[in-house]
Amino acid sequence: MHIFPLQAILFAILLIQFCLLPVSAIQVTDDFGNEVVLSSTVKRIVTLAPYLTELVYSAGAGDQLIATVSYSDYPEASNKLPSIGDANGIDIEAIVKLEPDLVISWHSGNGAAIANNLSRLGITVFESEPDSIEKISSTISRIGKLTGTEQIAKNNIQEFINEIEILRSQYSNQKKVSVFYQFWNKPVYTIGGLHLISKHIELCGGENIFADQKTLSLNTDMESIIIRNPAIIIASGNDNQRPLWLDEWKEWRNIEAVRNNNLHHIPPDLIQRHTIRVTQGIKYLCEVMDIARQKQPVITD
Repeated sequence: MHIFPLQAILFAILLIQFCLLPVSAIQVTDDFGNEVVLSSTVKRIVTLAPYLTELVYSAGAGDQLIATVSYSDYPEASNKLPSIGDANGIDIEAIVKLEPDLVISWHSGNGAAIANNLSRLGITVFESEPDSIEKISSTISRIGKLTGTEQIAKNNIQEFINEIEILRSQYSNQKKVSVFYQFWNKPVYTIGGLHLISKHIELCGGENIFADQKTLSLNTDMESIIIRNPAIIIASGNDNQRPLWLDEWKEWRNIEAVRNNNLHHIPPDLIQRHTIRVTQGIKYLCEVMDIARQKQPVITD
């Protein structure tokens, strides 16, 4: 009787699994290293975040979308899709009834439990967590591969990268500007150093005053903001209208941003959604930061 080494047995198992894959199998890796394998291109997609809906359209696969979540309002065609949930919860039963080929979830927004539950029910899941400009491009590319729309995805990615590089070359080496980014007022919420918007601020030649906080977001207090003394305050708010609470800063004249009237608003859809439209938000971000930069005093020897 022959006794085979363990390595040989494991290799044989992997070889058998590989051979069992359909000849036409399509395979990508999601943002958490999970292999997403499909026997053919995707025909029925469900997305679990508004930004993911946009990315599917950017990949040229909007026609394959069958459902999404509340506030998936761009492009216009997405308004016609049925909703299977919102920020408060996802209707897994409704997803199962739709029989999707693929569900694309937002890891930090939807939570790992949603993806795990769907996988246990036999539904293929792609978990997304775009923590860089490059990851946005990569996600569009991988969706394009899964949906058979690679050329459209490639074209849109290239245009996106070109716009980002123009902004990077124009602003990234400018004089540093300290930035406080606020997305809610009571309590005061801002972004930490791990948030993608913090990287957008760096691209524009700025520095997030809470970049040292290695988290996505945090609740802060007025004393911490005053000590860090931002040169510009940028608010996003809950919708595309300038939040009324942005003007509440005007009483804090000991903050440089207030003294120089550097209080600005960016529509959240253009800066907080991780899509190719973020170039519009970054462009505005860079422009208002440059205004603040010009107002800073010139330091001479």
